[in-house]
Amino acid sequence: MEAWAKKLGATRVIWKGVALYAMTGQLVVDFRPGTPQPVRDAAVEKHGLTIINRSEFLDSYLTQVPSGADLESVANTVMKEPVVEKAFPNIITNPP
Repeated sequence: MEAWAKKLGATRVIWKGVALYAMTGQLVVDFRPGTPQPVRDAAVEKHGLTIINRSEFLDSYLTQVPSGADLESVANTVMKEPVVEKAFPNIITNPP
């Protein structure tokens, strides 16, 4: 693992067949516009996700998956919720 990734708490993941770095165990969940906060909260908590941060402006949450859970499997399950548009790792786009 790259030293910078370890320092940031990131790991190398394979997402949809592409290798990238993402914050360990974190998913970004985007919701359909207009979804009320209690419904959003219930949709992610139902799948064992912990809410780290809410962005009402972006209609998205930053969440933590349970330790040891497979990010892609959790994301695919969460995306089955009718109020969720997409779920994906918290990707590091500009590594040092």
